[in-house]
Amino acid sequence: MAVINQINLVNNVGESETYDIETKITPALQTFFKNQNELSNPEDLEVQTVGSVRVFVAEYDGYITLTASSGGVASNFTFLVNETVFAKGTAPGVTGVITQTCVTCAVNKGDTCRITGTGSYSASARYFKSRLYPN
Repeated sequence: MAVINQINLVNNVGESETYDIETKITPALQTFFKNQNELSNPEDLEVQTVGSVRVFVAEYDGYITLTASSGGVASNFTFLVNETVFAKGTAPGVTGVITQTCVTCAVNKGDTCRITGTGSYSASARYFKSRLYPN
């Protein structure tokens, strides 16, 4: 089996140049692939409250982590992504004790996330901010 390690490129006037794939193309591809797969550090999300529903939109592709806290009283929640139920849960209420339930979900840029139910919530995200987002 032959190993191809050079590429011949021809420009629009018929001139051609030969490049070593490992030295000319690989660094650019490595940077591109790295940017497509590098997650940001966790960051808190601003969750807007509309009536009794909390809403936010994913700014990039990535992962959203939702934490529901009971504050001593049982709290029920539903976490929806684009109107599809991703998780339902309960943070059990134990008098004088704060209990938490945590869920993580993959999202795409522009997905609308909603949290319904009782209790208090916080949300954080790790995004693929360096990813190429055409259009």
